[in-house]
Amino acid sequence: LQEYNKLSKPSFNKYAKELISQYGITISSDLITLLSQYSNFDTQRLENNILKLKLLGKELINKEDIQLLIQDTLQQDIWKLLDEMNSKEGKPLKILEDILTQKVDPKYILPMIIRNIRLITQTKYLISNNYNYSQIASVLKIPPFTLPPIVQTSNRYDWGKIKSKYEKLSNLDYEIKVGRIDSKLGLTLFCTTI
Repeated sequence: LQEYNKLSKPSFNKYAKELISQYGITISSDLITLLSQYSNFDTQRLENNILKLKLLGKELINKEDIQLLIQDTLQQDIWKLLDEMNSKEGKPLKILEDILTQKVDPKYILPMIIRNIRLITQTKYLISNNYNYSQIASVLKIPPFTLPPIVQTSNRYDWGKIKSKYEKLSNLDYEIKVGRIDSKLGLTLFCTTI
């Protein structure tokens, strides 16, 4: 297993496909990539997640099965990062370091942060317009059980803070894309200046 943890992402997906077939379940290539991402490209986590899917007793696994049973640990870490950045006593650099230790490309982290800020913004707007939880989940196209923490987070942000984060993220995204700043350095600065 440790040997596979050093594989590239395409090789890891190939390993995942082989392991999945050993357990007698079928998952499409796109969903194998998703499962690998949810497992943070860690072989032990991958095998545990495959075992969870096997317990469904289904031969063909779909996206809903994966989203229902497997927690996206990277997504959780991104939420934790935002929470730490929003807290006076927070330690966002520790969370960012943990994420980067998982060999996650900083260029992948930035869009996830942007996505989460967008979810916070949309949730805050929908709540202010008296949408209920099921309506918000439907508009955002997310599972209803994922909504309560997003609502709690959106309540901790005022519109000024959201606007400030969007502006900084937009500028950072541009600076990274034109090569003026290294993505890892940019994320580190973003985490410390908010």
